[in-house]
Amino acid sequence: MKKLANSIIIMILLTFCLALPIKIQAIGQISKPIVIKDALRGQKYQEEIVVFNTEKSNLKISLSAEGAIKDWVKFYKLEDAKNAVSEVEIKASSNLKVNAIIQVSSSVPNGEYKGLISATSKPNTTASTTDSQVFLSQKIDRPVAITVSDNQILKFDVSVIPKDYDLAKNEPLSIRIIYDNQGNIDISPQMQMKIKKDDQTISNVIYPYPENTDPVKPNQRYEINPIILQTAGYAPGQYTAEFNFLINNESKLAKKFSFSSGIYDNIKVLGIFKSFNMANLFSLPALTGLTIIIGIMAVISTIKYLKLKASQK
Repeated sequence: MKKLANSIIIMILLTFCLALPIKIQAIGQISKPIVIKDALRGQKYQEEIVVFNTEKSNLKISLSAEGAIKDWVKFYKLEDAKNAVSEVEIKASSNLKVNAIIQVSSSVPNGEYKGLISATSKPNTTASTTDSQVFLSQKIDRPVAITVSDNQILKFDVSVIPKDYDLAKNEPLSIRIIYDNQGNIDISPQMQMKIKKDDQTISNVIYPYPENTDPVKPNQRYEINPIILQTAGYAPGQYTAEFNFLINNESKLAKKFSFSSGIYDNIKVLGIFKSFNMANLFSLPALTGLTIIIGIMAVISTIKYLKLKASQK
């Protein structure tokens, strides 16, 4: 009899809950597993976490880690790399990116360690409505697998991006430098830049990694402040910029590109056309052809005008 009464009470409660409007907080997270091989003890690794909010209202999201990596993970907003967060707010129908910094324990033995990085929606208690609602939080997990070893891997790439390949006379050359650490140790590369003209080196400068700047962590892309090269006194012509990136004074990566200085200033017509070319509106051959066509049309118009004048006499 007691069991029957309990069953009836449970059925009544379930029926009551089903009668209430249920609101599920709809969130999502990139589900691709995070796999770190040859991780070093004590080393930090950076991974980008993207959480999606498909709701029409803002949502508060709790961030956490579980499993063997529970105490290894801290979360940071992209604009603040100093203060860790455990909760963020995502605007309606948008997404939010945060950095997960994974620091491998300095005392764990070699082996594989698995866990989860979780994003959990929190019910919005400030929402007001005349109807009763049941708010269900939603938890989205991203698998993590980290293999700890003693194998150091030094591997990185660099994007070298000049602001402009064709400079006016005395115009500085501005270059963006973006490091991409693909290894498993921190890097702070030095950069050697040579400027050559006709195979003759006219400048050779080594730029140290910026002071008071954290090293580039494994899996991190980091852009330093642009390098500005003054070109005052450069003779008009073509130049080559060669780059060597060094770790512990050893060259590990080479890049280069060509640029011009002062050429447009020496040829007036090209100087006029340069702004169009930079805006990708015209090319020099197209403009030359257009000039010829306009000239032919002007000659034809002049001949027609002279014939018309002659017929009126």
